[in-house]
Amino acid sequence: MRSGAGSQRTQRFDSYVESVDTILRIPEVESALGGLATRILAVNAKAFLPNEKGGQLVIPRQYRGDYDRLAIVPMPRKEAAQASDKLAVITSDFSDWFPMEETVISPVSRYSIGRAALYQEMLDLGRRQHTNDGSDIEIAERSSQDLSAASWARTVVNLWPGENSQLPEARYIKRTRPVTVVESDGMDNASEWLRAAIVAHEEAHAVDALHNAALYASTRGGAASELAGYFVTDAIMQLSPFMGGDIAEGARDLEAWRQKELGPDNFVPNDEQVKYLQTIGAF
Repeated sequence: MRSGAGSQRTQRFDSYVESVDTILRIPEVESALGGLATRILAVNAKAFLPNEKGGQLVIPRQYRGDYDRLAIVPMPRKEAAQASDKLAVITSDFSDWFPMEETVISPVSRYSIGRAALYQEMLDLGRRQHTNDGSDIEIAERSSQDLSAASWARTVVNLWPGENSQLPEARYIKRTRPVTVVESDGMDNASEWLRAAIVAHEEAHAVDALHNAALYASTRGGAASELAGYFVTDAIMQLSPFMGGDIAEGARDLEAWRQKELGPDNFVPNDEQVKYLQTIGAF
């Protein structure tokens, strides 16, 4: 057991990480995902379950100040659909400032964007969303949306861009730890394959969040990471003995669309394709 936060919550959490660890180590699945399987397994191995005290989420003492681990939170659907206030407690503490690289590259989708353009997009987006004392700007991760009937999970990471007064040409950001909320009602009855497909999809986002969270300030970066997540879901479900269902079919349709419109090795949509993906609720 990874936490004493309650036997049912702990059992659910353990079932999620154990499903991913088991399924992604199947040679056919590992081969289909390539190096991404290794990155997801690394995130999965370090994931933890926040405690819950008095209805509030609490980071366990041993993980406080550690922003390089994914927190996975099982929640009933009704609670998960309106979890913003509850999540705020564990997504409001930030890492130290770290410099943005000249080119920010997603290890998941291989999407890249220059630092200057990305930083400006972060500022523009932030001004439309939230400003704190006129300087710090909060940007919610693009793929974190209310749970829909076909999603069952979402991942949240928040970013703050800033400048170094000693190096005005430099660009810095800080971020929260990524947090994945999993709707527990449906997952309680899901097969091991489906649990793995859903959680590994979110852990693909966590890989991006942990390695280059700034990508989520870019609309195209968020869309690219989302398409990569559906690639993970589809790769797992294609090999599953339990084909069918809304999640498997949705992932299969999006992966087929990506292959046709973008090509087998491309996850990055253009602006018009981003609009289409937003229209159909893909991210």
